[in-house]
Amino acid sequence: MERMRSFLLLLGSAAMAQTVSVLDVQSVRAEGDPAAWVHAVTISATPPEVSCDILAAGAGMGGVGAALRAADRGHTVCLTEETSWVGGQATAGGVSALDENRFIENTGATRSYYEMRERIRDWYRQRTPLTPAAKKWENLNPGSCYVSSLCFEPKVGVTAIEAMIARRGAKIKTMLRTAIIRLETGGGEVRSALAYEFETRRVVRIRAKWVLDATEMGDLLPLAGVPYSVGSEARSETGESHAAEKPNPACVQSFTYPLVERSTCQRLEKIFPQDLVHLSAMARSITDGEIDNKLVNRAYQYILNRILRGEIAVGSAISRRHLASELQMSVLPVAEALQRLEQEMLVESDRHIGTRVRIPTPQDIRGFCAVREALETQACRMFVERARTAERNQLKAMARQLDKLYEEHSENPEDFPPELLYELRVLHKNFHLSIAAGANSPFLYRQIEKTLNLVFCSFYDHLFGDRRLPYQWHGMLANAICDGTLEVADQATRHHVQRNLEDTMYRLEEFFTLDRERFAEATAPRTAVKLGINISHRLLDISLRR
Repeated sequence: MERMRSFLLLLGSAAMAQTVSVLDVQSVRAEGDPAAWVHAVTISATPPEVSCDILAAGAGMGGVGAALRAADRGHTVCLTEETSWVGGQATAGGVSALDENRFIENTGATRSYYEMRERIRDWYRQRTPLTPAAKKWENLNPGSCYVSSLCFEPKVGVTAIEAMIARRGAKIKTMLRTAIIRLETGGGEVRSALAYEFETRRVVRIRAKWVLDATEMGDLLPLAGVPYSVGSEARSETGESHAAEKPNPACVQSFTYPLVERSTCQRLEKIFPQDLVHLSAMARSITDGEIDNKLVNRAYQYILNRILRGEIAVGSAISRRHLASELQMSVLPVAEALQRLEQEMLVESDRHIGTRVRIPTPQDIRGFCAVREALETQACRMFVERARTAERNQLKAMARQLDKLYEEHSENPEDFPPELLYELRVLHKNFHLSIAAGANSPFLYRQIEKTLNLVFCSFYDHLFGDRRLPYQWHGMLANAICDGTLEVADQATRHHVQRNLEDTMYRLEEFFTLDRERFAEATAPRTAVKLGINISHRLLDISLRR
């Protein structure tokens, strides 16, 4: 969460006023009148003074980093911070999932930043019981959160940063619960700064050779009378070719509001200082994990359809925020839908790259077929015993339509439209679901549907293109189930499911040796490659271009 800006209300002339009103941002609650936390501050003519080489206003990550570097260069630093914690968004802001580049474990950060990360990890290694696997994990991620390779409790981050500051001794004077309320300028420079201490309710004057605005919101700019603009500038102002033609004052980074459920308040009090626990009141609309099931179901079906159509290829990353934007809903129901799809083994989560469409393994495919065989043979036996005449006739009609489409597809696989291929896939799935429906067992129907989502995923069609099946392949199965005995229906279903499994596994063996990047490339639909091209051609194409 971006730290709240200290709102200053100057009373009277800016040059002569001796009383100012200062908002204590840490004390503000989610409910009530903010005026209750405004301090009326009287500035005496001779406040106590503190001297240092550099004043760093704001002890967020930027302010702390500047203070550490300045101290290492031999300078003294006054580091002010309005809240009780150093670290800014990563600690007091409650967003302790570091926003880093994907190469962070090897490169792309300063020495002090890496020191902070290792101190956080060492804290958990030394003070918490870890599993044997976690003890061997060199790049330990205590929170195991997919958005970052290092997630932790905010208090642990504070402890790590405070230790780094303490190592600089008297070079850094940390002034917590202190806000800059006035800058005294002259001759084009800042001569001193007046700071208000919320706990002691006194004003001190800080004399520094250099003043750094590390408030993250530019709080010192208006106090210093420095010209500034908000938002993005026009191309005519900067001469940047990629800038917009007109300025946009509203083009600023949005705020992040961390929310906590009331059910976790007891845990939160162990992480946050008591003054910040009030944030839980902001989470009243999210009670005990209550999420609109209608939104979850809509998000689930939307994502599932895109996977089945091949619009989201196997191995492709899935963005929760992009999906939420497309569906015009919050991220919560999308995350719930993705969790459901992960349980159904259609997607998977990785701590480095987030969520993606699951890449099946040979063991997965054998497992899918084994489960499918067990479920569908049971369904066909129940269909023989329970299905009505209308359901039997409907199954035979669907089989005739399905066989006709497959015959058309096998004759001209390269010219078969992708949309018709998707319709063929849906009809195929519905054919098998009709057998489950005739069994009159809702639970069995749902389990078969989950398995068929995996079996009829676009993955296979994009890999193999045409699927040449025996003449009236589905018609024979429908006749066996609708007109045969239990044993005949059972045997026909097993034969139907098991057909060409070993041949399929043989053709997949070479494909599964591809790395993830080439896997996604091989499975993604490309306009330059017809759907009818088989897997060996696809692999050859990738090998040549590699």
